This record gives sequence, C-alpha cells and structure tokens, in this order.
Amino acid sequence: MRIKLLLLILLISGVSLYGQTKLDFKTVDAKTYSFYQNAQWDSLIHLGKKANKIGIDYYYLNYRMGVAYFYITNYRLASLYFQKAIDLNVTATEDAFFTELFHLSLVYSQRNDLALDMPLPAKSNVDDPMVRNTFAFVAGGGKMINYDHSQAKKSPNPEFSELRYQDAVNYWGIAYSHQFSSTFNLGVSYSNLHFLMETVLVDKGNQISESYKISQYNFAIIPQFSLGRYWQLKPVLTLTSNKGFPYVVVDTTHGVKEYDFWSYKESNFLVGINIYRDIRNVKLGFNIGTSNYSERKQAQVGVNLSYYPFGNLNLYTFSALSLKVDNREKSIVFHQKVGFKVFSKLWMEGGGLFGQLKNYNNFNLAYGYNIADHMDMIIYGKLIFAPNSQVNFFVEAQYIHKYTFRKDDYGVNEHSEIRINYDQWNIEGGLLWKF
Repeated sequence: MRIKLLLLILLISGVSLYGQTKLDFKTVDAKTYSFYQNAQWDSLIHLGKKANKIGIDYYYLNYRMGVAYFYITNYRLASLYFQKAIDLNVTATEDAFFTELFHLSLVYSQRNDLALDMPLPAKSNVDDPMVRNTFAFVAGGGKMINYDHSQAKKSPNPEFSELRYQDAVNYWGIAYSHQFSSTFNLGVSYSNLHFLMETVLVDKGNQISESYKISQYNFAIIPQFSLGRYWQLKPVLTLTSNKGFPYVVVDTTHGVKEYDFWSYKESNFLVGINIYRDIRNVKLGFNIGTSNYSERKQAQVGVNLSYYPFGNLNLYTFSALSLKVDNREKSIVFHQKVGFKVFSKLWMEGGGLFGQLKNYNNFNLAYGYNIADHMDMIIYGKLIFAPNSQVNFFVEAQYIHKYTFRKDDYGVNEHSEIRINYDQWNIEGGLLWKF
C-alpha cells in the first residue's frame, strides 16, 4: 500500500513539474505581465529567457524584458531588448516611458551615438546624463629604482664600452572629443614627454658619464564612425616629433674617439584602424597598424575583448593580445585590465602589459610608445573618484620592469652585449570632464 502511495505521489509531482515547464504564449504573457506589474524583475527575466529559448518572442515580452534589465542596472541588455521591441513595433517610440528608459540605457552603456537617435521625451523629468564633449588632462613622472650603477658601469676591459639607460621621465597630455552626430565623433590629443637619459662610455679604461634629455611631442587625431547598432570604426593617426642632445662619439679621426652632445631630431608616425562589434555584454575589437618609431619599420595586429558581466560599470574587464613585428622580429604582447566599483563614487582598476613593449602601440589610447630603452612588463593600479556624473579624478601608480644593453667592443671584430635589468616607478594623475 505504501509503495503504491509513493508511486502515486511521484506521478503527481512529475505531472506538476511537467506542467510548470510547459510554456505557451498565453502563459508567458500572463505571468510576465504579472511580474511586470509587481516589479518582480528577476522572475520576469528568468521566465522571459525560457520563453525565448522555445521561440516565443513578441513586442510586449521584449518591452518588459528591457524594463526589467534596466531596473537591475544591466543597461547593455536593456538596450538590446528595447531595440528588439522597436523592430517588432515602431510605434514604441511614441511611448514616453519606453523612450526615456531606452535613452538612459544607451547612455549608461556608453553608446551616446545611438542615444542621439533616441532622445529623452519632451515631458521627461529626468536630467539627461548624455554628453557630447569630453576633455581629459593627465600629468605624471617617474624615476629609476633598483639599479646597481657599479655593475652597469663595470666592464671586463674592452677597448670600448657603451651603455645608455633612462633615469627619469615626466610628461603631461590633453585630449578632447566631440560627438558631432549619431554616426561621427572626432577626438584629438596632444602629449608632451621628457626623458632624462644617462650615457656611460668606457674608452681604454677611461670612463665618461653624461646626462642628457630627449623630448617627445605626440599629436593624435582619432575619428570614430558608428555603423548602425553594433559596429564602430575608429582610425588613428599619430604624428611624433623627437628632439634631444644625446652624448655620443662624434669623431674617430686617427683612431682616437671624440665625444660631444649631438643635436638629434626625428619625426615618426603611427597609422592604425580599429573595428569594434557589440554583442550583448561584450565588445569585441580588432586592430591593425604600422609605424616607423625609432627608425624601425613596425607592424602590429591584435584582438581585444571588453566584458561587462552585469551590463554596467560595476565590474568590467579588458583583454588584448597583439602580434608585433619590429624590424622582422616577432613578439607577442598581452594586456589585461580589471575594473570595479568600490563605493558609490569610487572605482578601482588594475592590470598589466607583458611582452616586448618597445614601440608597442596601445590603440585604445591612440598612443605610440617611442623611447630609447626596452621594457617587458608594466603593472599598474588606478583609483577613479567620480564626485558627480560630469567629472572623474584619477591617480595611477605604475611599476615598470626595464632593461638595457651594455655594448662592449674588444677589437678584431669581437663584440658582446650584456643585458642589464632595472625598474621604474611612475605616478600619474588627472581628470576627465564630460559636458
């Protein structure tokens, strides 16, 4: 009797569970409307996703899903469902509540271009957070640490030895961009960098040490074209001027080397193009470019991925992998960043770049690296304070692992290069103003 009762209970439970999982249009519409009326956003999203999987997709379901995702602050998915609702019913744009949430979700998803085509309704009581202009200022500097000067200058009695390394750096830069229309944004930037270099020359046992400065001036123009809802195209053109007075061998008459400061001037360029594709909570990127920094032909191709797990800036990651060909020498560079919200107005970012970074082009910043020394690792941490929606202040610390080569000449065509490692700390800060 007990066995029969147990089987009956299991049968009833199975039928009940089957009934719960069997969905049709009427059930989905009634339940999602009830969840919508009672602000049960998580339940609405859960049921809506199940309905989508079995092919139930209609205007009001997308409308409700968009609202639900908006109120749980997943703005990227909210904007996706709002757009799907418009695709099914163009009259949705006549709904003031709908257009207000759609506009805000686009702005909070950092898609001001699309938000221009979906403005706030005239009777909205919300202050529009969308901006057309951004201005940024950054300044910083750093100095070499953990450097054993005695080892760097020591040489096993060559006829001639030469060593160069970077002792310190200071820099500042500004950037401005304007959103002219929903399809076109134009940005420009200028940076001014000064590197304090050190030369150590050993000629037949006589050692000479001199400091000198190399200055670098970068001007970049970065237009951006929006190609519909999902694609963005961003070309980059950077022009660079380098000036300085390095201490070098200026004459070798009669086998005797003479040394002096030499007037150095060089102009370089970086040309690149970036393509981005938005897919739900992911932004995929592809970049390719070429430059002639340090008079070396260089080409770079890479892919990157920005991921917003919650569809907002409470947590985000950026990953990039690039192949760099520098004077036919191939190397891989990896860049990883993670950012998250700490408190209501404070964010933190941390990350690093790893690989042969000399002449590496960070296309996201439209900045080409061009100094005399080598490096293979940058680790950084950043704090961002946003007292309001228009102004962000930030401060960043960078630890950089660098290296240089001491070139020894023993005569009779005998040469050697000895790698010397050292480190550098940089501190920078600045602001981002949106208006």
